[in-house]
Amino acid sequence: MASGALIVDAGAVAVAAGPVLTPVPAGAGSTFTIRNAALNSQVNLIDLWTKGAAVGRIQVSSPNLVPVANGIRIQTPTGLADFLLGGPPFQSLIPQDNISVQVDGTAADVYAACMQSYYAQLPGGQMTLHMPGDILGQTEFVFGWPVAAAAAATAGAQGATAITTTVDSSTANRWYGVLGYVVDTTVAAVGIAGVDTSQLFIGGPGDTASNHTRNYFADLSMRSGLPCIPMFNAANKGSTNVVVVDNAANTAVNVTLILAQMQLGYTP
Repeated sequence: MASGALIVDAGAVAVAAGPVLTPVPAGAGSTFTIRNAALNSQVNLIDLWTKGAAVGRIQVSSPNLVPVANGIRIQTPTGLADFLLGGPPFQSLIPQDNISVQVDGTAADVYAACMQSYYAQLPGGQMTLHMPGDILGQTEFVFGWPVAAAAAATAGAQGATAITTTVDSSTANRWYGVLGYVVDTTVAAVGIAGVDTSQLFIGGPGDTASNHTRNYFADLSMRSGLPCIPMFNAANKGSTNVVVVDNAANTAVNVTLILAQMQLGYTP
């Protein structure tokens, strides 16, 4: 069985002396190898972004990306460089392709690199994604659910914090759609992972500009024409986590998920 999936993979590395383009290893919980899917199914690169203390660049390449010599190369400003790719149209990706992700900038500076991909049909995936219109007439409340979260002890890895750590705002037997999020500290990426996302990290840039993020998944759905709003059930709150990735270890950040609570009896 297969369903659609929107996934963020990330890693971090200190730029080598020179400085020079430095390969970024995927952090724990991530992979820069395109996941297996049918060769004729839709797999797209939706966005790229970085976070570093100085100006730099990111390069994403493989023998299957054109131009082969440089792949996709984008200069990046200081801090969180988000929304680097436009679209649609989006760059197509080939299942099982090994993507090379490299960054350049100031020597010894640690850069986080994030790659967001969309799979129309991910085998074994059970991620529940919707368009805004799918839930518009079935939403009972829209509210904020705060979580005191933190990045992992290793830069570039996924730090997971239970969604009920700060408060439990759930109602039994209800589904919730994550419209977006608000953060009080800039981090490389933020989102959720749990049973209802097939334990895959669905997220976006950790930008403190709330107008960019408060409706992030709903806005991405409208921009891309793809269902990008992740849903989770209150029954699975114990295994649903807020995930944070950063270019520094243990970055503390207050994440407020902007949620739509579905009416009683709603099923995705």
